[in-house]
Amino acid sequence: MKKLILLTMAAFFLMACEPISQTQSIEVENEAITADFEQVISSITQDWLRSSPQSASSLGVSEDFAGGPYMSRLGRTGLAGRDETMKLTRSFVDRLENLETKMLTEQQQQMVEIQLFRYRQLVAIADLVDYGTPYLSAYGPAYEPYAVAQMNGPHVEFSSLMQNDHPVTNSAQAQAFLSRLVASGDMLSGLEEEVLADAKKGVIPPGFIIAKTVGMLRNMVISSPKDNGIYTSFVSRLKLNNIENAEQLSAQALSALTEYTYAGYNKLANTLESLADKAVNQASLSRLPNGKALYDAMILLNTDTTMSADKIHQLGLDNVTRIHGEMDVILNSVGRTQGSVSERLNAMSKDPKLLYPDTEAYKIQTLEEVRAMVAAIEEIAPQYFGTLPKSALEVRRVPAFREETSAAGYYNSPSEDGTRPGIYYINLRSTGLVPTYALATLSYHEAVPGHHFQVALGLEQKGLPILQRVNTNTNAFAEGWALYSERLAWEMNMYEDKPLANVGRLIDELHRAVRLVVDTGMHAKGWSREQAIEYMATTKGADASGLSSEVVSEIERYIAIPGQALGYMIGMIKIMDLRQEAQEQLGDNYDIRVFHDAVLVKGGMPLPILEQDVRNTLGLIAK
Repeated sequence: MKKLILLTMAAFFLMACEPISQTQSIEVENEAITADFEQVISSITQDWLRSSPQSASSLGVSEDFAGGPYMSRLGRTGLAGRDETMKLTRSFVDRLENLETKMLTEQQQQMVEIQLFRYRQLVAIADLVDYGTPYLSAYGPAYEPYAVAQMNGPHVEFSSLMQNDHPVTNSAQAQAFLSRLVASGDMLSGLEEEVLADAKKGVIPPGFIIAKTVGMLRNMVISSPKDNGIYTSFVSRLKLNNIENAEQLSAQALSALTEYTYAGYNKLANTLESLADKAVNQASLSRLPNGKALYDAMILLNTDTTMSADKIHQLGLDNVTRIHGEMDVILNSVGRTQGSVSERLNAMSKDPKLLYPDTEAYKIQTLEEVRAMVAAIEEIAPQYFGTLPKSALEVRRVPAFREETSAAGYYNSPSEDGTRPGIYYINLRSTGLVPTYALATLSYHEAVPGHHFQVALGLEQKGLPILQRVNTNTNAFAEGWALYSERLAWEMNMYEDKPLANVGRLIDELHRAVRLVVDTGMHAKGWSREQAIEYMATTKGADASGLSSEVVSEIERYIAIPGQALGYMIGMIKIMDLRQEAQEQLGDNYDIRVFHDAVLVKGGMPLPILEQDVRNTLGLIAK
């Protein structure tokens, strides 16, 4: 703590020249401590953004803020990239632990506690295994056991980065765009290096994950480079912004896209395919080196709790029973009385009256319906939230190349400066993927009041360092809030006189309960992929036939990113428990707007810290 020592010495020297009061001495010391805290937070932020240029682009921060130019670069991949990420993460822990936290303000102490909670998890995983990929992403520290899979990673996000997050408003940004296209070759070859290095350690994705991932990689470059969205969006923005030498820049972009990006994706796909003969079709993470301990660490990373896999499994089973009971009452009320709940859900999924025709016209209609739903709930949101986000929200289709492997919908954050809106992407590869009775709940989860409120409200708290506003949204907090939002929309009467839409809401809640069962079933109890598919399909009354079915895609998602799906239900339960505490203890003084502000406006928090903070903010007494 060099700054504190120097300032204390200066204060001692001044005392020999001129008497100062004890109050003045304390103020000098507090200023030194604050300066040290701010310097540590600033240095961590800049080191993180320098190492993750994609995060800097996602946030839309200035290059000065990010510690230097980043628009022309991509984050380092390969074994050197892994080493760099963990070296940085360990240094973040050291810097934070070396702060004199007892002398910090309560808010500063909490920030340190939050950051340490997150970075220590990544360090713990790195101490357990020497494979898989750690990330310092725009949403905080993350880890995935397979270097390349179908769900996440720089290979998946590259197209969205170039089309949505990388601005092209002047010549310098256009040149940086070209540099990133060239850099994509190194990014993809680095991932190839990771895949091969892990394979030597016996860490090869299951064969069905390899097949799904190879298909996704091929789809990235299935169109002609001239028809690729990366190229066409670049050309249109050159024209829109009247950038000089647009024709020459377009030609350079086409050449770089072909030579580096397309070649890199094809080579990575070929490398994965070459491992298919060595792959097994076992789903469990426990088959990998030290896999059982890794799964326990993934539970903590994704749920913020040390709950055992057995306890989570039983929690899922208990909630499946509860939700089936609630569904039974509603289905009986609308005359759907024949068969078990699962059988009646299956009949609903096949009822042509409840499905949109799978045509382009109805896909466009679906987008318009979603936009109308968002507008309707935004109108009454002030009755339930004291603070509303300033950032706008746009509804867009999932890009064609991601349709086959993407979830039904997902959300992208607005930029930090508010110039780029939040974006809710809905997957319309088939209108059957989202039946009429499920559309509302998906939208409330991904958009309003779900991820958009949760991300944007935290991001807009300008009085907090950006590290606190974006790097604290744990999986359990973020997805727990989004699932809570589905229920909240019901409480906001958005399902009034729409009993089947309310069943749709419960289907999504059931889905999250089933996840607790199948994720732990596969990774802790030895379930096969097929056993998990059968349980999910039977319990939800869903169709498990066909390699592209929703059930198959979901189960393969949990295999690729173990533990991630556990955070939804566990996070929602924690928020509901806190709300019940507030209602019981505050009585007539309870205000749901104040409660929601207490949960959201300070940014995301790990669940144990959120629990304590909400109680402190609302004056609650722990049970």
